[in-house]
Amino acid sequence: MSTLRTAEEIRYEFLKRGQSIAEWARVNNFSVTLVYQILADSRKAVRGQSHNIAVALGMKEGQEGGIADLPFPGRKAMKANRHKEKQ
Repeated sequence: MSTLRTAEEIRYEFLKRGQSIAEWARVNNFSVTLVYQILADSRKAVRGQSHNIAVALGMKEGQEGGIADLPFPGRKAMKANRHKEKQ
């Protein structure tokens, strides 16, 4: 398990690298405003792009991605599974 980083540590890392937070956000296709809000702790990183930002920055454990990336059986597969369970 990796150590989670604080917003202060992340800001310092950007300073050491000479990279702006806004540049990092744009390169990674994140909202610049949202990245600053996550680092300022004025926005919870619970789901969606906020979650992905926090994971990418190392502030939160988890996987990047959205619900579309999750394996989800179609309606027919779910119905078949229910039928199997009843037998």
